[in-house]
Amino acid sequence: MSSPLFVAARRPIPIGRKSKAGSGPAGPFPKGIIPGKKETNQVRRRRPPTRVLLKAAAVWELLERLDMSQNQLARLAGISPSHLSQVMNGKSSPSPRVRRQLMETLRVDDFHQLFTIVPVDGGADGGGEGE
Repeated sequence: MSSPLFVAARRPIPIGRKSKAGSGPAGPFPKGIIPGKKETNQVRRRRPPTRVLLKAAAVWELLERLDMSQNQLARLAGISPSHLSQVMNGKSSPSPRVRRQLMETLRVDDFHQLFTIVPVDGGADGGGEGE
């Protein structure tokens, strides 16, 4: 009777140490090389940093038309009144989720009716003044 094939168990290689064979923990490929992926000479350029700001005047106009207060808008949009105040005053940029909720609550289809995209200056605070 023949015995089943015996497979030797390999010990895991601790992260940061190389195996005896010289291949790193990620495998036998040099760092940064992914098998099957073409190498290109193109350099990926990052977009300049931008901020999305709420157009407060447009929001106030819509609130007046809808006979709604800022606190009611915050409650219906599912955000805190203090966060909405910060967004309205340009002190905070609304997340994509908050932008979507505000657009739905105010019944606006056009992103640019409520929001503006501004470049971020190189200042230490990461942002400029709002509109």
